[in-house]
Amino acid sequence: MREWKEVKGKLGEVTVVHTLGLMQPRRIALVGLGKRKELDAEKVRRSIGSAVKALNKIGCEHIAVALDDFSGEGIAPEALGRAVAEAAILASYQYRRKSAGDEEANLKSVELVTANRRSAAEVEKGVQLGTILANATNFARDLVNAPASEMTPTALAEQAKSVALSGGSSAKFMTSIGLSKWAWVLCGLFPSVPINRLGSSS
Repeated sequence: MREWKEVKGKLGEVTVVHTLGLMQPRRIALVGLGKRKELDAEKVRRSIGSAVKALNKIGCEHIAVALDDFSGEGIAPEALGRAVAEAAILASYQYRRKSAGDEEANLKSVELVTANRRSAAEVEKGVQLGTILANATNFARDLVNAPASEMTPTALAEQAKSVALSGGSSAKFMTSIGLSKWAWVLCGLFPSVPINRLGSSS
């Protein structure tokens, strides 16, 4: 395919090939990783993210990523596992309150395949970390995407309190008096910021 210039290998390029029943997977995605000497975990994350988006659009529910294809590229197994996990979760994000007509996310699972048992444990550690970070990012996206009428300062504080308590931490919220003191300090540092913009009734 490369000889026919159907695949160029550019970073993020995705070409889906139908196997026509000749092998178990119905489709194989060829993912461009860019220049080999510049390949790193971040480029893997971006490329896998592009593949997940493309496969989700055509209705794929289960994806397998062949990790052994990256062997010898100088990427640590843990970093590779983290990159794939982050890419799959971030690329599949949809705001929890979808509007009518929004496309549903089809992807249900991503399987990481490797024949190297020695690196499997490190890959799993990376997947766990990547999953935590990506889910936290998507949670923040939900807060940002929520309408202002729903995500008031009070509601945001409750969300922050819930997250803090679920992790075993404590949460402290300042009263309007405490906030006003900080507002005066901020105005001293940034004179151009009007104090009436630093607070609200909620």
